[in-house]
Amino acid sequence: MKNALSHDIAPHEETAPLISVVIPTYRRPELLLRRGLRSALAQRYPNLEVLVVMDGPDVETSAALAAIDDPRLRPLTLPRNQGPSAARNYGVQHARGEWIAFLDDDDVWRPDKLTRQMQVAQRSVHPLPVVLSGYIERTPYGDQLYPTRPKAADESLGDYMFVRRSARPPGSAVFGILVLAPRALALRVPWPTHLRNNEDWDWLLRVEETPGVGFEQLPPEDASTLAIYYRDEDRSTGSGVSSWRPMLEWAQGHRRAGRLSDRAYAGFLLAQVVPRAVRAGDPTGLPVLGLALLATRPGPSELASFLKHWAVPAPLRRRLRRWLNTRRAPVRLGNVIEDGGTAPDSRAGPPPDGGRRSAVKVTFLIESMRARAGMERVTATVAGGLAALGLDVQIVALRGETSAFELPEAVILTSLGLPEGTLRMRAQTVPLVRAVRKELQRRRPDVLITVDTFLAGFVFPALLDLPMLRVAWEHFNFRTDLNMRSRRLARVIAAHLGHRVVTLTRQDRDWWRAAFPQALASITAIPNPLTVDRPAVNPHSPQSRVVLGVGRLDPQKGFDLLLRAWAEIEADCPEWRLQIYGQGPEEQALRDLAEELGLRRWELFAPTSDVAAVYRTAGIYALSSRHEGLPLVLMETQAHGVPAVAFDCLTGPAELLAAGGGALMPAQDVSAFASALQSLMSQPELRQEWSERAYAGAERYRLEPILGQWLRLLAAGHSGRPEAEDQGR
Repeated sequence: MKNALSHDIAPHEETAPLISVVIPTYRRPELLLRRGLRSALAQRYPNLEVLVVMDGPDVETSAALAAIDDPRLRPLTLPRNQGPSAARNYGVQHARGEWIAFLDDDDVWRPDKLTRQMQVAQRSVHPLPVVLSGYIERTPYGDQLYPTRPKAADESLGDYMFVRRSARPPGSAVFGILVLAPRALALRVPWPTHLRNNEDWDWLLRVEETPGVGFEQLPPEDASTLAIYYRDEDRSTGSGVSSWRPMLEWAQGHRRAGRLSDRAYAGFLLAQVVPRAVRAGDPTGLPVLGLALLATRPGPSELASFLKHWAVPAPLRRRLRRWLNTRRAPVRLGNVIEDGGTAPDSRAGPPPDGGRRSAVKVTFLIESMRARAGMERVTATVAGGLAALGLDVQIVALRGETSAFELPEAVILTSLGLPEGTLRMRAQTVPLVRAVRKELQRRRPDVLITVDTFLAGFVFPALLDLPMLRVAWEHFNFRTDLNMRSRRLARVIAAHLGHRVVTLTRQDRDWWRAAFPQALASITAIPNPLTVDRPAVNPHSPQSRVVLGVGRLDPQKGFDLLLRAWAEIEADCPEWRLQIYGQGPEEQALRDLAEELGLRRWELFAPTSDVAAVYRTAGIYALSSRHEGLPLVLMETQAHGVPAVAFDCLTGPAELLAAGGGALMPAQDVSAFASALQSLMSQPELRQEWSERAYAGAERYRLEPILGQWLRLLAAGHSGRPEAEDQGR
């Protein structure tokens, strides 16, 4: 059953349900205009109002808001200062929307946050869905991405936020700025006006016990860049300053009410209350909190954590923390507002060393960007996506000063000007390394990503003294070495001298891990994203009579196998045509083979920049490759609803067609491939069914969640595996 407030989301204001954004603020207009309000008005969601609720008379903020000419903005003012919870409640009472989203004046949303949350809300089966986004937690020392994992269906919100178990990764704190909820719920459960701390958690714990409420979350890789939550800043906040005794009383009350389990209560004490008591230097804190903790029957790790806080003096703990923070590379993941870039951000405060932490510098190293091929296209897409999130991105090409794919202005393309020709490790290592090292010493990136692990074999050994994260990005698969010993050696080097190896599929990740069980690099799978826009509506027509093949004309893509399969069925399918788009060294050989086979209804076209138009005309896509990494064209045709017939080659087709958008045939079995094509041609109902499955399945490869996985990899730094690695995939 769908929730009672469900509507079909649409890109038009008159059909999308109204969302009311409530922003409490008081006497900090510059902060409000530069962050909270700016990101609320930048939302791409088509139907919203923004209620800025001033917590008492505020002449300066009122004047600043009056200067903004935007009909969506509604300033409201409380008659006296009552606190941010009262301001939120006042905003909810005066809201006109069916849905409420809360935002603090000092935090930031990504432009598609509300759109993504509304899509989840409208698919929910709960009568009162509460949709939670993830966030970047920003401190003066760097950024962290949350959540580390989604909340389990049988897990209470208190356990998710506060319990730390060795059997599963920790959950994440949840705040009001992450919530999209029905206005009816916000009216039924008002924010607590008597509190000056823990208002978010208090409200959410009471919301959880309301009949009909169910929490929904976007996948962590999709959600964790939807907001920036600022923490540990040296400035006043809307909620005031906390002390430990009221926090203890708050937790005891929720434990008695059954909203916090013993384990959640103990976790809250250790994470929130004990550190404050230690910092306050209150000698009564040890016995009071010790007895409170013992009442929960704590485990050994909880007791050790409690004693650790009291055994190390607070000033020493602060000095140690500051010392450690200044000696690890900070991760600054840019800004998520559309035009935020990496402009100086005084809100975050200066880092301890007095300088400014700029956004992460990322350098992609690739042989060339001139080829109109999958590896170059996905490099342009990922680099452009990271740059749009505020990272400082460069692509270094060994040769060639141009890109076959459009790059945003924020992405710097640098050519090393090396001579043309095939890369050979024995003859070209020294000049290549010299040129790469010189450029990296000049730019000083935080992260180096070699596009193809083969390049890692050249450069990683020569960069060990440079302080950067070394990432090798595999674009084939571990069992494909092109008969090159140097490629096999490069993979050994990547596994043992790199920090990360990124594969395109989980199957390939598992092969890497099995081959290098003692690898120093962590090995994780991040699929390529879609590099074309997924249409809002499935464009496939079952009336199309075109079998399509797209790719470079070389032996890997197996177009000779496709021509042989077509030769077996061409005479039996007079309404159908085969069209191949591509160029490469095998072009003449393929034309000769087609003539030898007597093919009549086939055409070979040069690559086109408007490949989406080609996909819209296709009835069936034929993937005839001998091997792949993750076939990008198959992914793109699935996004256009084109049912497929593919060889079950290594690797990628099996994962891409797992949603049921096509048929897998034994690798290089031409007769089986031909039979599958003919069967699909003769069944328009089956083509339509597979088309819908293909279109739905391609949702997994949208750019945003893939970028989220890359950001998690960057945020993990040099140590440990990226959080929530491969979860949900």
